Amino acid sequence: MKQTVLWLEAVLVLALLTVSASASQFRNGNFYSAGFQPDGIAVADFNNDGHLDMAIGDYAQGNNVEIFLGNGDGSFRDPLSFAAPRDMAPGSLAAADLNADGITDLVIGGDGIVIASFLGVGDGTFTLAAKYEVSVPLSVAVADLNGDNIPDIAVASDGSSDAEVLIGNGDGTFQHAAHYPLDYGTEDLVISDLNGDGHPDLAVVVFCSPHPKRCQVGEVSVLLNRGDGTFQSPLNFNVGSGPIGIAAADVNHDGTQDLVVTNGSYAAPSTISVLRGKGDGTFAAAVDYQVEDGPIAVAVSDFDGDHNLDLAVCNADSNDLSLLRGHRVGKFHEAGSYPVSGQPVAIALGDFNEDGAPDLAVVILGGAVQLLINTSTL
Repeated sequence: MKQTVLWLEAVLVLALLTVSASASQFRNGNFYSAGFQPDGIAVADFNNDGHLDMAIGDYAQGNNVEIFLGNGDGSFRDPLSFAAPRDMAPGSLAAADLNADGITDLVIGGDGIVIASFLGVGDGTFTLAAKYEVSVPLSVAVADLNGDNIPDIAVASDGSSDAEVLIGNGDGTFQHAAHYPLDYGTEDLVISDLNGDGHPDLAVVVFCSPHPKRCQVGEVSVLLNRGDGTFQSPLNFNVGSGPIGIAAADVNHDGTQDLVVTNGSYAAPSTISVLRGKGDGTFAAAVDYQVEDGPIAVAVSDFDGDHNLDLAVCNADSNDLSLLRGHRVGKFHEAGSYPVSGQPVAIALGDFNEDGAPDLAVVILGGAVQLLINTSTL
């Protein structure tokens, strides 16, 4: 009995150390004002100086986008600002070179009726290229979907409950959207090759599934690419209640992309769902992990240098991050908690101080972006 007690005590100590290590993975970096109600972020080198920059969408006043140019040491200059069209509220941003001029551009969507493409000038400023009517484009992502080496746009359109795809023309403009109807209430999407055929597919978060008890169960709808930028009918996989955010990564080292989904419903415990890919575009039943209140966004990276992917989850209702360290087999330790300075609504990865370790930029709804600098020595 004594040996059993000692063993249990050792397990408890190890668990506490694991949570503590997870919770102390980051130190507070600089804190920057970012408009009034920022809601989205994209990280890229916008002025071609070799340092990562940030673009923040602020939908509360002036529909502004704030550009923070990085210094390479974890600090950023005072923001440059430009206005998005009045019929959109910039919330979701994606960065890519849309016109093959070697300068990173932006695609912006949000709570409105359009998405817009902005071409980078090369100094951190942007000019409007075109805008397209899309009903409440809550999430945008950019990739070459049809294999012509030109970036295309995928949109989770909440107003029409569709996934929409706009094929790029190569000059920063796009063709009319193709619509792929889904179940009620799309929230977020990710582009990734989910069946290993070399063509990028779509995974779209659907807030509610068409069950008799509507909205008790959410879904991820997977649309497999036919290879030409058109997509097959969706395959649907259950996740938790009220899913919002999604990421794709190979969390169990089997060469197949998996999915991680945040479930933020008020009517159920706050969880994340991990769906392991089978390699053919289908997924095993979700495995859920408890986090703090209101998980809304997730970032996936190896934060501690152990060659296993970890999760950083924004919890909008508890003003903190949940940090879950990964095992090689794709499972995760119990979440540790890291407080942030307000209500986190978006998160982005980047090595902002150029020390080789991934840092985090967290968008705070009250009007700020908070840097969390990784303390690991990788």
